[in-house]
Amino acid sequence: MNKKLLTKLTVATTSLTLVTLGTTSSAQATSLTGLIEFSTNGSGSSTGGLVWDTGAQSFWDLFVTSDGEDGEFINDPSTRKIDFELTEGIHTFTIYGDGRSSFADRSHYGLNLFFNGETTNPGISVFGELARSADSDPGFSANSSGLTRRLDGNIVPNSGTLSFIDGLTTVTLTDYIYQAADVQQKDRVSERSIGPNRQWDMVGQFTLNLETTSVPEPVSVLGLLTVGAFGAGATLKRNKKQQA
Repeated sequence: MNKKLLTKLTVATTSLTLVTLGTTSSAQATSLTGLIEFSTNGSGSSTGGLVWDTGAQSFWDLFVTSDGEDGEFINDPSTRKIDFELTEGIHTFTIYGDGRSSFADRSHYGLNLFFNGETTNPGISVFGELARSADSDPGFSANSSGLTRRLDGNIVPNSGTLSFIDGLTTVTLTDYIYQAADVQQKDRVSERSIGPNRQWDMVGQFTLNLETTSVPEPVSVLGLLTVGAFGAGATLKRNKKQQA
């Protein structure tokens, strides 16, 4: 009777170990929840009042689409905020800010990206020279300036990186461009609303690549069964010696 009960307890313990070790946690979803675009100098520092953002009321709005230049905007209609859950792979976003021809006087523009509801510290900071023609591709780099914009427009240091790490997930910015108002000659948005206003828009684009680090495989079931069987057998042998 004791031997059978002991065997059942050992098998149950082994099964519990298998269930525990075989359970792995999935990566938490990463969401793009804020963008702020602003004029900078050649070092990436904010140079004044040319600012567009998603959600704050003190600046002109930045409108975002994930479905091509003519796609539907993903901003909330009432707040202009965004909450876009990123999946594995590549995502390209097009951004629109109401423009003026005089904005081409600024040499560079920067973009701060915020994730998972963060509003103060940008996860990714990038800047580059303003593109002044359709075939212009001036390039971009991580922004390490200490004078940049948080989501409400106040000054905050840039992240200094093109990658945002969120647990097992890494989001990397692989492309960025911001174009003068007469390059695309599109009029899709106004200062604080969707819809034309007879002013060409500033149009930009950026690409994010999301990669997830794989979780290590659990210990093999066969190995655990072998250990469990060995433990049960050893216990039974000890009981036999004690009875002898």
